[in-house]
Parts: sequence; structure tokens; C-alpha cells
Amino acid sequence: MKPKVKKYFLRFFLSFLISLTFISHSWATDLYFAGFTLIGNANQNDRYPVATRLFSKNNEDLNKQLYESIGRLKRNDLNIIKTDLGKIKSGNALSLAFSLSDERVERIAEKDGVFSFYRVLAQVLVFDVVEKKVITNFPAAVQYQVFTKSIPSKQDDEREFEKIYMDISFDGSIFKEWVSRLEKINLMEAGIRHLQIRDVTLDDAVVSQLPSALKVNDIFKIQTAQRLEFQLASNQNVPILPYAIGQLGNKKLGILGRFSDGVRYELKLPEPDYVIDVLVREFKSAKIEEKNYDGYVYGAFITLKVVEPMTESVKLDSKFNYKNELTFQKSAQVQILNDWDVYQRSQDMLFSTLSKQISKRDDVEISKITSTVNIKDQFKEFEEIIKKCK
Repeated sequence: MKPKVKKYFLRFFLSFLISLTFISHSWATDLYFAGFTLIGNANQNDRYPVATRLFSKNNEDLNKQLYESIGRLKRNDLNIIKTDLGKIKSGNALSLAFSLSDERVERIAEKDGVFSFYRVLAQVLVFDVVEKKVITNFPAAVQYQVFTKSIPSKQDDEREFEKIYMDISFDGSIFKEWVSRLEKINLMEAGIRHLQIRDVTLDDAVVSQLPSALKVNDIFKIQTAQRLEFQLASNQNVPILPYAIGQLGNKKLGILGRFSDGVRYELKLPEPDYVIDVLVREFKSAKIEEKNYDGYVYGAFITLKVVEPMTESVKLDSKFNYKNELTFQKSAQVQILNDWDVYQRSQDMLFSTLSKQISKRDDVEISKITSTVNIKDQFKEFEEIIKKCK
């Protein structure tokens, strides 16, 4: 190739790359950064006590950590506009928020110490500021464990949660995980149809079993819905409209977001095209003692329905269960400190297995969670519904 031709080709190629960059940016969707928000009214603060304290003390610190994490986002189809950190009043049209849903700790003790499992659940939330309407959302969660010689104090627990929120170099950072989730999901081309958990009902036996702390403000119902939302969204890559409880008269309640600049929005939810109703049935447990080991079985049981609400046509209706078998050497002297930690973990494992089998439909795995004869056909129909909602 002659020198002049080479130079011409090089200039053309560079111009072509610049054009591609410009085109790529011009296709990017503008999203105004709405910052850190808490999902739920002030009476829900016991769902996330540490985040509430940090939020009340100095929400700018939370937003700075969050925005620094967003700076590491590797995708060019989103143009995230920072006006003021977390100032919802500053933007217009579509906004992007980190929405916190839940924080909790679970523990198991053994002769040498205590394992504490710290978990935080959040959402990637996109909404229309003008219409105050949710466009789409995807759950994001982190969990990590700490081993200590004795049961951590309340202050110890608070320090661990503070690390999850305030240290973005930490592997268990919820902001880092939130951005990782944001990198992978399809935000702006969501399906024209919507899926939502409509109702969580507790069997009378479950109401009798529940400790009082899980009855306050329907926390257990909310957490059950959140666990199912997370597993469905993660394993089926489908947005799930946030679970909203109750209504006033004929007015359905949306979700309340408390934003960093004091704005409180009740975000309207699109009408779901398909809904999921969950009946939580009695939890069961048993201890099996052998010569050299202690065994525990914790069972989670539900009935799940998928319904088209316009016609009340039932697309899936089946009982499901999960038996969580735990085995420990007697010499370890393991103690289950709180049965409800294991019950809820078992329910989460049930939702994980169930949501995977919607598309995998493996005979062996399915037989472990249900005896419904035509469940593979029902799962296939549910999978087609999910495809319409992606």
C-alpha cells in the first residue's frame, strides 16, 4: 500500500471510530441519578436499622460511595447524569435510584465460635419522575459471613453493616454488587408485559409459629415476597414489579421511596399482566441424632399460583416444598440459635430451586420439590409468560 493511501486509510479509520463513538453515545439513554433511597415508610425502618441511621446522619456519604461505584460501570448505552448527589428535584424524565429493601443477620454457633451471616437486599430502580411511575426494577443482594469467638454485640453487627454500605473496596459491598447487576440487566427494552407478586398469605399455622418480631408491619410477608422476587429475577433474568401491600379504598398502593433530599414519592406501579400468589404453609423441623453426628431437617412449604388477573385464568397452581438437611459432627457441638434463621434460609432455597426449574425442568430436581403430576407443562407455560415480560 502506498504511503498516501496508508495515511488516507488511517484518517478514514480514525474518523470511522470517532463516528461510532458519537453514534454510540447518541443512542445512550439519559438517566438522572436519584441516589440512595429507602423503600417503605418510616414504620418500616426496622427492616434496615443501620442504613436508616446512616441515612439520617449523613446521606451524602452514602451517595458519594454509590456514585463512585457507578463511575466503574462498563456500558455505554446509559448516560447517567449527576446534577446534585441524590437530589431527585434536580432531574427530569427517567431517573435511576439505589433502593434499599432489607438488611438482616443470621447465626449458627459451634464449640469454637459463632458464624454470623450478614445480608443486604436492594433494587436497581428506574422510574419516571414526572409521572411518578416505576418503569422497571431488578433486585440485587449481598451476603458474607464472619466467624467470631462469641456472639457479636449489636455494635459489632452495626460495624459489619456499615462496611457493606461504606467500603466499596470490600468484596461484600452492596453498591459494588448493585453496579454489577446494573451492568448485566436490560433496563430500557423491558417487555411490554409485567409480572408481579400480588399476594402473600400466611396459613393459620404459620401465624401461630411466627415470632412477634416478624409479625410487626408484615415484615415476614414482605421478606417472603422479596426472596421470591430476587430468585425469579436472578435465575430468569426478568424484571419483577415490586411487591406492594394493601390499598386505600379502590386506590392500590404503589411503593413509597424516601429520597436523599427529603422527597417522598409514592411511585405508581404499572398494572401487572401476570401475578403470583403465594400461600406460606406451616414450617416443620426435626432433629436426627446418630452416634457420631447430629442431623437437622428444616422444611419450607408453599402453594404458588400464577394468574392472569384480567380473566383470573390460572397458569400454574402447585404445592412446593424444600427439605433443608443439615449434618454436623457431634464434636463440633453446633447449636441452631434461631430456628427462624434456618426456616427463612430454607424458604429462600426453595425459591431458588423452583425458579431454576421453570426453565431447566429436570425430573430429579423437580421431584424433590413437588409431586404435582403435570408440573413440567405448567412450568413451560410459566416460562412463556416470563419471556413476554423480559
